[in-house]
Amino acid sequence: METEKETILIVDDQPYNLKLISTYLSKKYKVAIANNGENALEVLKNITPDLILLDVLMPGMNGLEVCKKIKDNTKTKDVPIIFLTAQNDPEFVVNGFTNGAVDYITKPFNPSEVFVRISSQLELKRAKAELQEANSKFDALNKQKDKLFSIISHDLKGPFAGIIGLCRSLIRDIESGEASIDKNTVLPPLSLMLQSGESAYKLLENLLTWSKTLSDRYELSLTNVPIKNLTLQSIELHRSYATKKDITIKNDVNKEIVVLADLYMINTVIRNLIANAIKFTYPNGIITIQANVQEEFVAISVKDTGVGIDQEKIGKLFNIGGIVATKGTDEEKGTGLGLFICKEFVEKNGGKIEVESELGKGSTFTVVLPKA
Repeated sequence: METEKETILIVDDQPYNLKLISTYLSKKYKVAIANNGENALEVLKNITPDLILLDVLMPGMNGLEVCKKIKDNTKTKDVPIIFLTAQNDPEFVVNGFTNGAVDYITKPFNPSEVFVRISSQLELKRAKAELQEANSKFDALNKQKDKLFSIISHDLKGPFAGIIGLCRSLIRDIESGEASIDKNTVLPPLSLMLQSGESAYKLLENLLTWSKTLSDRYELSLTNVPIKNLTLQSIELHRSYATKKDITIKNDVNKEIVVLADLYMINTVIRNLIANAIKFTYPNGIITIQANVQEEFVAISVKDTGVGIDQEKIGKLFNIGGIVATKGTDEEKGTGLGLFICKEFVEKNGGKIEVESELGKGSTFTVVLPKA
């Protein structure tokens, strides 16, 4: 694919100079011209060139004045300007650089020199743009890291504090004789300790898996994955959780439907989506799991009759910067990290994840993956 030509704006009041330079540069660049400073500013209202060749001595507004206006405009302030001048006075050169020029060419000029100086400045401009893009990505990664550490520090403290506190309380009561060792006394705190431990373990498991995929330690292993098997395993894993809330899970997936994906990653995705559906579904609610073939892809959906999601929050669900921990219908705690990881895993498998939701009526999360 041919890259788009860069645009050079030439500003000079001498028709001969305009013709000479534009003819020479048009072999490699797009060329725009203006025969005075006022016209140049009008041209810049419609285009943002990659570089400007600007004559200094012009009737009306001179090059230094035009340069200052260009640099004062947020739209054009980063466009490199090379002065064209018959003056080679050091003081004038310094004045030109002070006003924002990056280079100057003295008249009469050699077209080859013009070409080389333009090429050098455009290369610097491209390098600067690449550096800014890299810095932006670095800043984004730093924000993700900060958010991740915030999640870890906040959400790991809770479960472990619960485990430690309950253990201390149970030991203290047994040692003091206040609690007899029978199941009615021991089972309630042990159940709470188990819940806290499972919550912490789930968070750590998600974090460790995600960290592996970000490095070179995880090798994507694509294989034929029967969706029915995965959904059955996840339903069985969460059966006691669903039963506790009297939630019915309907598995309407055809056993013949198979996707091409990494088994571990997609299993993690299905498990997270079903756990979330249970978490945000009211008691006596219904969760329906379906899979439909769409040409070369398979759409797997998990639909619940739960609390639903505000439309303004949907766009932030899969973005680590927008993660907000939300309690479930039975006050279950969570990190919100699961959906972010689901998106990462699905995209690594060449798919996408979408959501449709209505407050008070429920949500449908749909994962689209390549068909086996």
